[in-house]
Amino acid sequence: MEVEWREQISENKSNRPIIYVSTFGNFDVLVNGESIKFERSKSKELLAYLVDRKGSGATTAEIASVLWEDVERKKATNNAQQVISSLMRSLKEAEIKDIVIKKWNYLAINPTKVICDYYAFLKGESWAINAYMGEYMSQYSWAEMTTATLQNKMKINGK
Repeated sequence: MEVEWREQISENKSNRPIIYVSTFGNFDVLVNGESIKFERSKSKELLAYLVDRKGSGATTAEIASVLWEDVERKKATNNAQQVISSLMRSLKEAEIKDIVIKKWNYLAINPTKVICDYYAFLKGESWAINAYMGEYMSQYSWAEMTTATLQNKMKINGK
């Protein structure tokens, strides 16, 4: 898994950074091999949630309900707006702001801008299938549904 995207970094002749999103095990985002720093843990979780959605957009209300499932709606929505701003600042600082599509009340990952083990797994790429060891974004409870889906895919494929 690492060899695949690390080779792309060394072969990268453009000024465009190589953005690798790791979802197997714990979630992380690396730019040219270095983890990016997030102002808030919820900003990182928000990006993880967007990655999990594979390019489908989410509204502020949806984000609020996922990230703060037990918090009153108005407070959760305010929290979500702050976290969205924080995420965008972190991405801008890392010079990869374009991986997220942001419109009024709409946020989505642009899957074409990243190399992601999860996306490669879904495409049937062997390096990603071999990298999957039964864990997917382990630190987030909302990711359990995707973990179950990945487990089923592995059973179907006899692995």
